[in-house]
Amino acid sequence: MANERVRRVLKALLAACFALGFSKPALAAQGAFTVQGRIVDRQSQQSLASVSIGLAGQPTALTGSDGRFAFRRVPAGRYVLHVTGVGYAPEELTLVIFGDTTVVVELDRAPVGLDTLTVRARAVTVRGEVRDKETHIGLIDAEVSATPSQRLSTDAIGRFKLNRVPAAVPMTVSVGEFGYLPITVTIVPERDTVLRFDLEPDPVALAIIAQQKQRIAERAGEWRYRFDGVIDRPELLRSHNGPVIDVLKRILGSRLSRVQCVVVDEKPTLFGRRAPTTPRIGGTRTVSVRIDPVLLTMMPDRVEHIDMIRFGRLNEGLMVRIYTRDFVQRMTGGAESLVDLDRVREGAHVGECR
Repeated sequence: MANERVRRVLKALLAACFALGFSKPALAAQGAFTVQGRIVDRQSQQSLASVSIGLAGQPTALTGSDGRFAFRRVPAGRYVLHVTGVGYAPEELTLVIFGDTTVVVELDRAPVGLDTLTVRARAVTVRGEVRDKETHIGLIDAEVSATPSQRLSTDAIGRFKLNRVPAAVPMTVSVGEFGYLPITVTIVPERDTVLRFDLEPDPVALAIIAQQKQRIAERAGEWRYRFDGVIDRPELLRSHNGPVIDVLKRILGSRLSRVQCVVVDEKPTLFGRRAPTTPRIGGTRTVSVRIDPVLLTMMPDRVEHIDMIRFGRLNEGLMVRIYTRDFVQRMTGGAESLVDLDRVREGAHVGECR
């Protein structure tokens, strides 16, 4: 009788071990989990920022100021976590994932041995280009950040340059621009390096932009100019070889003379004809056009939308209203609002264009 009771207990224990050891991973393998953790100095236990974390099938992550990182939607399975930090010995940690997992990785300092006579620090240059993936046009003022603490923006043709980058040291470069999905890469530059980032449109951001542009369109309504009343972003991106004023000249042609005022982000700019100058010899007089420096320097890829609106008793005047991508972005958060267009039209024919 006692032996039979012992056999039952052992059988129950084996069944429980089997369930814990095999059933849970088998079920969990059908899902995806979060792998997160913190990287610390083994001696001081202080959190380490800007440490590179690699996990198969996931974009390389970089720890924040609190030393933390996270990977989302990691399928169940066996993985090796690769941890690399400047000034520390690299570390590898084997993980078996069958549920949300949290780890703490301690790194040992790896002092660099220096020649007792001469220390030669080698540096390289990393150049890059940020483009729209569909049009291959360079994006101006895209944000570029590189470890450990470099931040800059792309130039007028979408390029950037990082000087005095330590050679053979891992560095992470991140690129972002409103309306596009960001990209982050980790490289170990052994020599001068050129990077290219082709940014894809962000569907969520584009949907938000479309909502704001609909607000602009509804306000303009039937007052839009009948000839190319709207210049949208695709048309502007195709005109990337000159400033916005060149786009207006090309599209309007002789109709440019009907433009009485230009408004950028709901603020008037200097645009119009000066009084004739003093007659030259022979009686000729010249008329010059005043153009705000903003229009002479603003590149088309910074603009999201242009409306052309008629005003005046006979609709003889033309008002150009330009909306930059930055302004539309601020509209989404309520930081910018549209003016009352009825009042603008009433005052425009007497010079109160705003």
